[in-house]
Amino acid sequence: MQVFIPTLGREGKLITTKWIPERWRDNVILVCPNEENHPEWDGPRMDVGRSCIGSIAKTRQWILDNAIDSHVGMIDDDVTFYRVNPEDRKKRIKLEDCGEVFDLMSDWLSDGDVYCGTSNSFMSHLNPSEYHYGKPSHCCFVNRYYLERNAIRYDAIRYFEDFHVPLAVLESGHRLRYTGDYISQEYKPNAPGGCSINRNADNNRQAMLDLQSLHPRYIKIREDESGKNQSLNVGLKMTIQFKKCYDENVTDGARLSFD
Repeated sequence: MQVFIPTLGREGKLITTKWIPERWRDNVILVCPNEENHPEWDGPRMDVGRSCIGSIAKTRQWILDNAIDSHVGMIDDDVTFYRVNPEDRKKRIKLEDCGEVFDLMSDWLSDGDVYCGTSNSFMSHLNPSEYHYGKPSHCCFVNRYYLERNAIRYDAIRYFEDFHVPLAVLESGHRLRYTGDYISQEYKPNAPGGCSINRNADNNRQAMLDLQSLHPRYIKIREDESGKNQSLNVGLKMTIQFKKCYDENVTDGARLSFD
């Protein structure tokens, strides 16, 4: 499994790279513009295609198109990893590194799952040790051939591609596979650099409407003056019905066999 960390405009401020253990280092690739200098990372890197700069959706698709392995992980550049305390799931323990998370995700993809991830930090104590639908976190691990064969692309939408792809996987009849025992948490929403360079309220509002057009049965949007997204006032409130999508498309909750 190859793991990619896309980054933009955060020279000297990477967080995720601090969690990479030595045994995974050769398989983790930093993806950034050629002119950026990241002295804190001395592992592999790739210069992202010029047409992708400023678009995380295009960057994610570029990664899949240029990866060598069939199993690909993508992690935001500002992520910290935790394990849920098994004695009290409301508490979390900061990991020394993310190696055990990568090991688990690699095993699940090898078992035949096609979209895997960690628990989202919000209300994470309510998540079981394993679950098969729901909001993605700040990393994903996919079988890129499955996405390609089912015409599931990250660049089908400008933003919210991290919602579009798991919904499309469910609609294709395949479950998701999340671990509730591990949490990945971003530094803070809309932090300087990255997507915030080009993101604004109008862009996010339009992206919400675009997401609904791709998944009208499972995305509900209503006008609301107080509606916010990524700390931006977008004037909309959005509900994503992952459970409904799972119930209507994934037969008996089973994983499909896939090579």
